[in-house]
Amino acid sequence: MWKKYRHIYLTFGFAFAFSMFLLFLGEQGYLNDRDETKPEINLVNLINTQEIEIGYSTDIYEEIIYSCGDTKTRLLKPMDDYVGLTFYQMRNKWYPKSQGWEYQIISPEQIVFYMEKDVFCSEHKNYRHLAQLDGMVVMMYGPSGSDIGVAHYTGIPLTYMPKKMKKQIQDGKLEFSNEEEAFQALDSLEEFMN
Repeated sequence: MWKKYRHIYLTFGFAFAFSMFLLFLGEQGYLNDRDETKPEINLVNLINTQEIEIGYSTDIYEEIIYSCGDTKTRLLKPMDDYVGLTFYQMRNKWYPKSQGWEYQIISPEQIVFYMEKDVFCSEHKNYRHLAQLDGMVVMMYGPSGSDIGVAHYTGIPLTYMPKKMKKQIQDGKLEFSNEEEAFQALDSLEEFMN
């Protein structure tokens, strides 16, 4: 039977090996239309930043990126103190790199100064969520997914949790808008456990 159908077996074998090879190349990114190793065009490179002078028509955006993922952006119109300064003079005076400020120049009339802060925004600063740590249920600071620190050790082993709640804790789905709500939920869990 092998001799009779060997050309079919060999064809299928070759097709299978070739498709596996293409799959491997696709997984490695060799078959993508775009080259992901190319850096994005940074507009700063296209604009001579030394020549940018701040004027009354310059839009200056100040952006704070919080650890919860939220962003607060304000549009500032240049004050008299800004007008006439070069970009670097303004940056060094009000948005120094030493304080964590970065920038993106969209155009000579639009400049974004941004900073990442390792704190939560005003909406999420009181949030708490339940998570697992070393097999125990803990209350964490911040919304689900944040890993800033432990607010409270419960002493409840994760294995004691009902199946559905255990999954929610493992998936980071038990989130509360404040610590009081989280403690109420923990109290009800402790009653359930006893």
